[in-house]
Amino acid sequence: MLSSSSIRLLAILATTIVIAGCSNSSEPTPPAPLITTPKVGSTYTIDSYEKDSLGRMVPGSFQTTIRTITSTNATVEGKSNVVQYTDGDETTSLHFETNGDVAFFQPATSSGDQMPAGLPVEIPDFTIPARWVTFGYGSKAPMTIPSFDTTLMIDAGVFPLPVNLTATGTTSYIGTENLTTTSGVVATQKGLLSVTVNFSSLIASGSFKTVDTIWFAPNLGMFVKDDGSTTATLPDAFGGNQNLGGTFNVLTSYSLAQ
Repeated sequence: MLSSSSIRLLAILATTIVIAGCSNSSEPTPPAPLITTPKVGSTYTIDSYEKDSLGRMVPGSFQTTIRTITSTNATVEGKSNVVQYTDGDETTSLHFETNGDVAFFQPATSSGDQMPAGLPVEIPDFTIPARWVTFGYGSKAPMTIPSFDTTLMIDAGVFPLPVNLTATGTTSYIGTENLTTTSGVVATQKGLLSVTVNFSSLIASGSFKTVDTIWFAPNLGMFVKDDGSTTATLPDAFGGNQNLGGTFNVLTSYSLAQ
C-alpha cells in the first residue's frame, strides 16, 4: 500500500417543504454523502516506485498500474456496501463511513518470510489477523489500529529462543491539499498512518517503524497518493538505526464511469 490528498466536501442538510391543503409541514432529507461512491468500471491510473534509504527512486522499480472499480455493494468482514477495486492481481476493499471516515480492509497476512532484513535471527512464518483500518478523514479524529502480539519459538542453534513480536499503529488527520492530474485538479485530504513493530528476545531487541502519508479524494472515492518509508532501530551488531527505504505512488489520470 500502500499505495494515496485534500478537501472533503461538507454535507449539506436540506429541508423539503411539503404543502398539504392549508398547512405546511417539513421533513429533513438525509445529509448528502461526504464521499462520492464511484461506479463500477471507473478507472484510476497510478504511477509507483520503490524508494531507497535517501528517498530516491530505486532503478527499475517504476511501474504504471490501473485500478478498476469492480463492486460497490460487497460484504466484507461485517461491513456491507463495500467498494472494491482491482490493481493487477490484487483486490482492495474500502468502506465509506457516514461521517466521511474511510475504512481500509487489511486481509490476514502471512509474514514470516516478509520480515525486514536485519533481524538477529530468522523468524518463522506467522499470520497477522485480518482487520479494518480506519482513517479519520471526516471525523478528523485519531484512530488506533488493532494491535498484534505474539511470541514465536525460533531455532537459535543451541536451544529454542522465544521472540516476542508486537505491532501497534495509529492513523491521524493532517489537512487538505490539491493534486494535479492530467484529468484535472483533484481536491484531497491527507492522513498519516504510523505502524511500529517491536521485537525482543534474550539476545537482542529492536523495532521497525513505517510512516505513510496517504491522500484520499472524496469526489473520486479513491486513495490517490501514498508516500511512505520504514526505519529500523536495531543493536549496533545488526546495523543500528537505519532508513530502509519505502514506496511512493500517485494518481496521474482517471476515468469515471457514468
